[in-house]
Amino acid sequence: MHKYYNETLGFYESPFFRLHVETTSEPLDLNHMEERDAAVFIHEYIHFLQAVSTIYGLNQIHITVEYIRDAINWIYSHPRPSSFKVPIKPQEMRCKNVYYNWRIFKLTQGDSSDWNNISSITAAVPIQEEIAKNCKIPTINSIMMSFHDNEDNEEYYIFGSTCIMESMAYMLEKYISPKGYIKSSDLPYNSALLLANKIHPNFAQNPLNILALCDCSLQTSNPGLYFFQSLTDWGIKNYTPSTPDEIYDNFYKLSWKTSILEKNDFISHLTSMMDIVRKQLREYFKPDESNPMNPWSIKINNIRGWIDDLLDTAIYLRKEHKTFILDLARGGERFENKMLQYIHKELGVPFCINKIGKAFVYHKKFQPKNITNLDYFMAISQIFNTLNGTKRRCELFQLCKISGKKTKDSLCDTPWVMFKTEHYLCPYALMWHHWHLDGYIPDFE
Repeated sequence: MHKYYNETLGFYESPFFRLHVETTSEPLDLNHMEERDAAVFIHEYIHFLQAVSTIYGLNQIHITVEYIRDAINWIYSHPRPSSFKVPIKPQEMRCKNVYYNWRIFKLTQGDSSDWNNISSITAAVPIQEEIAKNCKIPTINSIMMSFHDNEDNEEYYIFGSTCIMESMAYMLEKYISPKGYIKSSDLPYNSALLLANKIHPNFAQNPLNILALCDCSLQTSNPGLYFFQSLTDWGIKNYTPSTPDEIYDNFYKLSWKTSILEKNDFISHLTSMMDIVRKQLREYFKPDESNPMNPWSIKINNIRGWIDDLLDTAIYLRKEHKTFILDLARGGERFENKMLQYIHKELGVPFCINKIGKAFVYHKKFQPKNITNLDYFMAISQIFNTLNGTKRRCELFQLCKISGKKTKDSLCDTPWVMFKTEHYLCPYALMWHHWHLDGYIPDFE
């Protein structure tokens, strides 16, 4: 659930701040990359912005942390030492909120498979999909699109958050790196444009209108539905914004209901969500309060400082530069794009790694040696893979090897035992130990 798509070129793991570029070339610094690598980086960097500055992106982090917490608590219910079966799936009987949130997220994601040569969408309608019978809200609306393939067969596709995120990233990749981008499939990468042309052609004449609506849609819990309803309502009213900025002006005026406050402005709503996520991410890493100057506590405080500054900067962007996504599109190519350079400087670069394990991290407030431990987030992603049974082998192997850490093929296939057999702690083993999971062995049968 945690990877965005286009994996042949790169991907971004939202809950774990890992930006992967499928290249062997160096450097990984945006200002020195070759054009093709830069286009891929920009595409995935947009996913990074979506993850930390939108309600939907933050919610993905939130439900992932809640799933990991639930899975670990279930492991603790076993005697130690012992094995536990994977995958550990969210279960309604064990923790309703985790199960419901996971289910809702999967439904609102929609489809992600590639489709090419689609000239138009023939129809788009809301359909009801079941969350769970015992849930307060048992169903959710998804948007079903129909179209014809090359052999004139009618096909169907669910338009959800994946379509919106990929449409945004693809559009901005083309605007910022026109010499480096590679043509992608119509679905999901042109899905927002195709749907807008079907529902409200006048609105779709300006691609920046679509980009702005995509961005605002990600500030809701069901982006596909919001995108569809907005276009449908505006089409009926024959409303087209005078400028794309007007979409943001109207969106920011909306009132919001949250579990904390009955009515809230958008920024307060976003800030509340960020505060929840901030607390959750900090709880991944607990310093030794009895010895705050030991190496582990220092690392933890640096990671926590990075989390705080990241989220503070993201909310500042939304408050003071609410049209920054439009400004990225209007700013020209990467070297002349002032908004891209500004965001790159202020927000920095998360844990960026290529196919051979070379890594790059940048943040203006922290020395490189103080934030290179962001590989612990990648270690958490590997534990996540273990818990949901998708992978055995730790993907940090190449990075550990390049950085001079001891590696053993056999042990990197079972990284949960590294703590017992080595005098040092690799990132995976350290987090496994930090979460008191020593002695528990996943059973992949």
